[in-house]
Amino acid sequence: AKNQDGVIIDIADVAKEDRESQRFFCIGCGAEMIPKLGEVKARHFAHKVESPKCNLETYLHKLTKLCLKNKFYSSEPFEIAYWQEVKCSDSASCPFYKEDECKEKRLKSFDLKNYYDTCQEEERADSFIADLKISSSHKSDVPPVTIEVFVSHKCTLPKKESGLKIIEVRIKDESDIKELISGPITEDEECRYSFEPRDPKCRFYGFNIVSKQSEPLDVRRIPRFFILIRDFRNIYLFHIIGQKEQKTVKLLDEH
Repeated sequence: AKNQDGVIIDIADVAKEDRESQRFFCIGCGAEMIPKLGEVKARHFAHKVESPKCNLETYLHKLTKLCLKNKFYSSEPFEIAYWQEVKCSDSASCPFYKEDECKEKRLKSFDLKNYYDTCQEEERADSFIADLKISSSHKSDVPPVTIEVFVSHKCTLPKKESGLKIIEVRIKDESDIKELISGPITEDEECRYSFEPRDPKCRFYGFNIVSKQSEPLDVRRIPRFFILIRDFRNIYLFHIIGQKEQKTVKLLDEH
């Protein structure tokens, strides 16, 4: 809930004496809340007067936006990490280099504070309204980054294909929010592969999927073939690596 000063308060941090000295309000609908601090049921905030218009989706949606916005302005840095395709930097010297094979996806981190200084709720980005719009107040030509909160409704296809830089975060409960603000906003491991993940916690759209810088690859899969050939008199073993003959060994002569 929020206290009377608009500060987000976790029920775990509320003491019994706080019930008399502070007032608490619902993040979802703004109605007054009462902290329940019993020993039997889990500690929680309850509406002082029943609020039929308030629901879990609205609460989680608003809480996520508030927490991420607070993190943007209070933390340094504000990091994101997503999967980029990196090409091998040894293309000129490696005899086995193949442009369509010598690449891999790596998790690349960026600090948004190096490019942006504002974070606004429900702001227009092109023809869409973003849950959070991260932008630069000094450089209007720098495209913004938007964050979309997915509780029960995913980001629409037109928005995904708009060209905007979108980070979609899936939220099911408060633990997802705590995980989201505890470190970099990181794209799921599943997103490094070509198939579409079913329900990733975090997915990036519209970002550069190919790194501008090449790097040495950690692993390069090179096919190795051994071919046994017999002629009229001898048997030969051809050792082939990466479609290039490396060595020929005469195994058996005519005797």
